[in-house]
Amino acid sequence: MPPVVEFPRELFTDALAEHARLVDAHADAILRAPLDGEEGGRDVSGIDLTCSLLASDGTTHEIHKFRTQEVSFVVQRCHGIARRLMLDPEDGTTYVVVVARDVASLQLLRGVEPKKGGDSERLEVLERDLVVEPWDQWHWRTRRAVYTWWRTPIGELVASRAPWYAIPTKWSDIVSALVGLYEPELRRRLLRYERENPKRRGLAIVCTGDGGDDLRVVDRFEGDAWISGFPATLKAAAHHRPGFDPVIVDGDTVAGLRWLSRGEGRDLVVPEGMHEVLVDEEDEEEGDG
Repeated sequence: MPPVVEFPRELFTDALAEHARLVDAHADAILRAPLDGEEGGRDVSGIDLTCSLLASDGTTHEIHKFRTQEVSFVVQRCHGIARRLMLDPEDGTTYVVVVARDVASLQLLRGVEPKKGGDSERLEVLERDLVVEPWDQWHWRTRRAVYTWWRTPIGELVASRAPWYAIPTKWSDIVSALVGLYEPELRRRLLRYERENPKRRGLAIVCTGDGGDDLRVVDRFEGDAWISGFPATLKAAAHHRPGFDPVIVDGDTVAGLRWLSRGEGRDLVVPEGMHEVLVDEEDEEEGDG
């Protein structure tokens, strides 16, 4: 993916207020919309496999629903949104791309099942404005950087430069790069997990592969229910490190552990990470015999 420009959000305050209004007003229509090319409405089941596009010109609006990977082609000019779409949403949640007032934003909504008779399935906003970008962007790529020209809401033309980053090849560098890339989202999910489960401590797991990345937070002592073949990594992650949360990157045949600071003290020494090659349980059993 090309490098991402960090656009100043304060320029888009009015547009984002309109985005929030549009999402709140059309959440039910977003839920019921069929996939493009299909007939019939949908429900909350499987919404984490879809992504909706809500576009408005100020007087009318359109809603289109695609499979998540297909939306990347629709919004490919918006490098930040396209990159975020590579991260699978949490189970039971769905991305919504809003385009209005010349601004594009990425919202995260959650499906809510009926709790009593007479209730209907619905969507509620879980996270607003995960990514915010101007809709009109033009890119010029060179060997060292990507130059982006974009317009502010008042029509001013701005040029930004984002240098190409070195693509890591060593597993240790890949683990560090993935944790750095997803650090804001890791922090959000870890905080939410502990807010919803006050008696538990979270373990963040990033599963990476050719089809994209998946991120989830589980109980620190139940990691073996989600990944297997890395007993030393799971044992290390279960240790209590004051001021830090464990993050495991699962690369299918190799895993890496990093510790993410909770921001509770600047003088804390970051615990060392580790790496582990997949342990084949069947080979272990044969060796024991």
